[in-house]
Amino acid sequence: MMYKTSPDKICRIITFLIGGVFLFIIFFQILILLGAPEEPVTIPALMLVLFSFILVFTWGYAPYGYVIEKKNLNILRKLGTKSIPLSEIILVRAVEKDEMKNTWRSFGNGGVFGYYGKFRNAKFGDMVFYTRRRDILLLLELSNGKKIILGPDELTSFKKSLKEAISKNQ
Repeated sequence: MMYKTSPDKICRIITFLIGGVFLFIIFFQILILLGAPEEPVTIPALMLVLFSFILVFTWGYAPYGYVIEKKNLNILRKLGTKSIPLSEIILVRAVEKDEMKNTWRSFGNGGVFGYYGKFRNAKFGDMVFYTRRRDILLLLELSNGKKIILGPDELTSFKKSLKEAISKNQ
């Protein structure tokens, strides 16, 4: 069964604003390229490629769901699924809102199409986010010490199914 992760309000606003700015820049660069065929087009062409790449990259690596299989938890993304072996998961628990205070990105995306990448806070230390929301969060701790944050829409049933799959896999 697939468990979705839907964008929260902040994620939708950030995506709309940043995506709109990027699309405007891309459109403007296309106009420059079409309007001046004799002029050097190196910078507009590079900007077109760069901003298009960034937009596609952020869209493609944003998680949109989770699937629990016999041996793996799969995090679904348009540009490649991330698999976590169930045998490596040693802790599954819901995260309270106050536990995520003062969380900052160390190398991640903080709202354009989702929240993913490396984040950090005083309570949990380094974490890897794979979510599109910040209001419903689940912490996974792996046997190697890594902490992963997920944000399934149906937290209770996802957590229950994941714990059952982990217990069957041990």
